[in-house]
Amino acid sequence: AARVFLANRELFAEHVRKEAKVPLVIPGDLMEQVEFEGRELWFQCPIRLDDRVIGVLRLRIDMRPRLWELELLVLVVLGCMGLASVLVLWGANRLQHSIVRPLVELSEVAETIGKTRNYTLRAKVEARDEVGMLAKTFNDMLDQIRQRDEEVSNAYAQLAETIGHLQISEERFRELAANIREVFWLTSVDKSQMLYISPGYETVWGRSCQSLLAEPLTWLDAIHPDRKS
Repeated sequence: AARVFLANRELFAEHVRKEAKVPLVIPGDLMEQVEFEGRELWFQCPIRLDDRVIGVLRLRIDMRPRLWELELLVLVVLGCMGLASVLVLWGANRLQHSIVRPLVELSEVAETIGKTRNYTLRAKVEARDEVGMLAKTFNDMLDQIRQRDEEVSNAYAQLAETIGHLQISEERFRELAANIREVFWLTSVDKSQMLYISPGYETVWGRSCQSLLAEPLTWLDAIHPDRKS
């Protein structure tokens, strides 16, 4: 509805829809005003001519259709926010299932292997994404470590067996050397160092084995000078 009042507050003109029931409200003054009454907006604007107020225009705007549109917009926004929250929760759950949980399980497997040295354990490969490739690479690394560990264990077992055989051979050699009268020895290639001398040396040469080990060439002192040449 729109009404024009003269400066003396007399109604000059109006436009009101037929179905609308707008009460006639005489303006109290001719100043510009804006006010709400329920779901209606009243706007009052003075009409000027040569800096003189000759009347006033009063407009009534029914805000119900616009408020309904605003309420609908609010509902739509709230619905979108709710849907977005659901999507975020769903995405977070998917993220936890596809990324976070496999990484936690991989960390637990690595921690268990570090404590138990059990290289037969494996991480679960549930997808072909980056996390799945990481788990597969981790398992391949475990295969290599297990293979190296088995090789080291086998080499250690072979070394222990070889050492055992050498110890047996050394014991037999010492037993043989201690029970024969013949003298035999082992020297370095250049004859400058005596590596081993049998106990028979002390009986035949009348000298200690320790003296020969200290001075490898002293055994020549027992040979007659004519035989040395």
